[in-house]
Amino acid sequence: MFLLGARDILALCAALEVSPSKKKGQNFVTDPGTVRRIAAAAGISPGDTVVEIGPGLGSLTLALLEQGCKVIAIEIDPRLAAALPVTVSQHGASSADLHVLTQDALEIAGVSDLDLPAGWAAPRQLVANLPYNVATPLLLHFLEVLPGLECALVMVQAEVAERWVAGVADAAYGAPSVKLAWWGSVKRAFKVGRNVFYPAPNVDSAVVDFRRLEVRQRLEEDLKLSPQGWTDETIETLRQEVFAAVNAAFSQRRKTLRQSLAGYAGSPDAAVALLEAASISPGLRAERLSVTDFTKIAAAKLYGTSDTKCPE
Repeated sequence: MFLLGARDILALCAALEVSPSKKKGQNFVTDPGTVRRIAAAAGISPGDTVVEIGPGLGSLTLALLEQGCKVIAIEIDPRLAAALPVTVSQHGASSADLHVLTQDALEIAGVSDLDLPAGWAAPRQLVANLPYNVATPLLLHFLEVLPGLECALVMVQAEVAERWVAGVADAAYGAPSVKLAWWGSVKRAFKVGRNVFYPAPNVDSAVVDFRRLEVRQRLEEDLKLSPQGWTDETIETLRQEVFAAVNAAFSQRRKTLRQSLAGYAGSPDAAVALLEAASISPGLRAERLSVTDFTKIAAAKLYGTSDTKCPE
């Protein structure tokens, strides 16, 4: 098998009459060493099923297939989706190990939408050079709709990576930091230079490693709750409430929680009462709260106390 280099990328763009779209976040990787490094860092085992969002011309797809896995490639551009199996075959990989979906990845609603070929297991890993303009919504969406997804190794804009890995009170800490922390842990893996892309972006890039943590375990450890008997629906209701509180608080991040959560709670006074029920100071700002703190606020709003037991 041989991977795509700069000349291959340019030739494919010309043959397919493809001009990389900024709107679609298209920057094609031209360096085989970079995609091999990503595929190796993902820790893929032969036979694993991996989902890739935005495969583009197939640079990373080939590196993943080289690891012996099966790839579900979700590509929104019909021209690129149609060309991908051909490129894979021409470069020495088996197209039988590739399943291409021509679709907006944000429209995937569950495993059934992946239309898995017979004998293919549901994916446990997401490995992708994510479209930079929608990287955060894509990762959060897939964590929500694919509960079997255990980990993700994705390349994103360096600034986005900073937001994802930021901790409480860090300058880059915000809503994406908290929402990803709901699902698990995230860390920066390595930087990627601008010169490995066509066209070269005007931003730096980084590969980020995400690992899912079982939500019930986190609630039990962080909040001392007993959620093992909670239904999936109960957990999802709590998550939605947490995310609503996060959105409200960070939409006015310069204001204290008494003000930023006024609309969420109903009024400034109601926000104070809610925060006091959650044992959180109304004078704090959003960037001072962890995912545990936001979960306490959500639990207080749903159940009247952040020390709730299993909801009825």
